[in-house]
Amino acid sequence: MKIATVIKLKTNLKTFLDIILLLIGLFSFTTFILIIGFPLTRLEELLVRSIIKSIIYVFVVEEILRLFTLQNLSQHLKERWVELLIALLLILEIIFEVPFQLGIKKLFPFLSFDQIALLYLIISQLIIFVSGIFKLVRHSTAITRLQIPPGAILAISFAFLILLGSFFLSLPKSSATGEPIRYIDALFTSTSAVCVTGLIVLDTPKDFSLTGQIIILVLIQLGGLGIMTLTTFFFTFIGGGLTIRMRLMLKEFLSPDTFSMIGSLLKRIIFYTFIIEAIGFLILYLSTLHSIPEDGSRFFIALFHSISGFCNAGFSLFSENLMSPILQSNYLFKFTITLLIILGGLGFTTLTELTSLKLFGKKTQRIKYQLSPTSKLVLVSTLILILLGTILIYLGEYRSNLLGNNILDKVFNAYFQSVTARTAGFNTVAIDQLSVFTAIVLILLMWIGASPGGTGGGIKTTTFSVMFLYLLNYIRGRERLEIYNRQIENDNIIRAFAIAFLSLFVLFIGTSILIIYEPDKNPINLLFETVSAFGTVGLSRNTTFYLGDGSKFVLVWVMFIGRIGVLTFFTALFKPVREYNYSLPKTHINIG
Repeated sequence: MKIATVIKLKTNLKTFLDIILLLIGLFSFTTFILIIGFPLTRLEELLVRSIIKSIIYVFVVEEILRLFTLQNLSQHLKERWVELLIALLLILEIIFEVPFQLGIKKLFPFLSFDQIALLYLIISQLIIFVSGIFKLVRHSTAITRLQIPPGAILAISFAFLILLGSFFLSLPKSSATGEPIRYIDALFTSTSAVCVTGLIVLDTPKDFSLTGQIIILVLIQLGGLGIMTLTTFFFTFIGGGLTIRMRLMLKEFLSPDTFSMIGSLLKRIIFYTFIIEAIGFLILYLSTLHSIPEDGSRFFIALFHSISGFCNAGFSLFSENLMSPILQSNYLFKFTITLLIILGGLGFTTLTELTSLKLFGKKTQRIKYQLSPTSKLVLVSTLILILLGTILIYLGEYRSNLLGNNILDKVFNAYFQSVTARTAGFNTVAIDQLSVFTAIVLILLMWIGASPGGTGGGIKTTTFSVMFLYLLNYIRGRERLEIYNRQIENDNIIRAFAIAFLSLFVLFIGTSILIIYEPDKNPINLLFETVSAFGTVGLSRNTTFYLGDGSKFVLVWVMFIGRIGVLTFFTALFKPVREYNYSLPKTHINIG
């Protein structure tokens, strides 16, 4: 057979398999929605299970046939080992279905065999759908031709995830009653989860079923890591690698020095996230051994709060949040949450540098020389804000018993609220009962937020630090800003003030609209609510539950802007203006 004929046959076969893969993906997504979203009769469930097994068979055959379309088999096995491993695991599960279910039953005795079978079917359909989508998107030339700014891509990605999450949360099985919840409430909850905010208009443990809670947890994890990070990770390990355009786009977000560092940084982000969350889960699980029964709820509560804590989300499976009587004296649980919040808020770049420190050896540099100026500023500002916040909150509530009846409780609760105010949203005291002074302190902490590159929001610790140090220098008559023997570029200073100004503009507009929509509510509480939404914090002075639909929609936008970044949001709205290569005579404007 001629070489040209062989190439043509392979091309035709590949096109046919791509069509099959697309159909498999559509069927997988449909069955996935049916399983998790709608109550099914026994007959309907058996029918769906039969369809799913057929989909798995077709997917496995499609992956095998795809091997015959390759020019270089060894290269394919090297690049696409993940999807081939998925196909192999699906084959093994089909062959050894009963031993597989028995093994899962031993690991998780609180699950029934029906639940195990259903869980496997859900996961298998999700994997097949995601694998197919990424392969098709990667080979699509239409995607690469789109000239979309990186900021707009980030905004579109988060918006898509929010809308998808709201769709799943509005399905009947997501509700505890079996009746679909109102779409505005599903949209608000999805936005709060994806933007890792924690503001709630429905009681998470009471109004959402286990399915709904799992959907919220998945949205928190995706939103905390950042949809672009996860998308790129899947492209790398499932889609077969990053294109040059994707690397250029990621360089805008991650700011690595070279292209080669992008893949390494992504691996570290995923690795650190799951390791920290796993350690947090283990500690939280062990800390509730004597307070929560072992019926599966302890496992899920520990997992949920570990992810929610590290992602700075603030969602809780206790109606009273961490004020729950179950956790009243469980300092280990609450202290672990604060550590997860701090680690998630430091930023992945700082975490990478901290874990790469060399502490021993004759030629080992001092720690301050191993850390970048950004990481030093992040660590110092974080420590100062936590200590200062703790002191101010303690002083603000010193005369009351709200923080506790003894010195230990008061100091710990003041510390907890200082940590959680910087974008986490958990609370161990009633926020609506705090004094106005303490509320203002919390508003400032929420506005500042976490550090760049982390899971939190706000204007960021480095932005606030650069502005504060520059103003201090300017008052003292110095125009240059020097930090850690380095001069800060003017672009960084201008960017910091631009972010602060735009954030205040968003807060002014948001608060003003809320005051118009909610004339019966305290303006301080509405300002608190808006700043909490913008900083993706989630603390509330008992206001969110009582907001009208218009106010909820306003907060949805504020949460969205706060999560993607106020500067990213506004730059995505405007087309870049060309900078002409000329200069005009300088003039002086009287200011102040």
